[in-house]
Amino acid sequence: MEKTLLKIQELESTSQQSYQFICSVRDHIGYLLGGSQSEIFLMHLTMAHVRQERQDSIIPPIPTVIKAEIEKEANYTLAKNLCQEILGLSHVSWHENELDYLHAHLVVLLS
Repeated sequence: MEKTLLKIQELESTSQQSYQFICSVRDHIGYLLGGSQSEIFLMHLTMAHVRQERQDSIIPPIPTVIKAEIEKEANYTLAKNLCQEILGLSHVSWHENELDYLHAHLVVLLS
């Protein structure tokens, strides 16, 4: 996990606020984090946070069929609630498309 945080910190696009946010997320949900899925989640969360800070690009929505499958998962509600907790650690506003992808990542982490 520390190597992942170092990679995140070294990214040219990562602001100090994004890095602090990711560290806060790691501290907040450390019980979930372990293995490659967690590292992927933190990297994607960092990229999403940078996009929200810059407000310069909106990612396309998750295809409707995939979103419907994610929403059927038993841990989807927990993933949404956890996502809200995580976003409460951030100082930026989040686009709905980003939230859908974060929900999907959290469903995987909770599985």
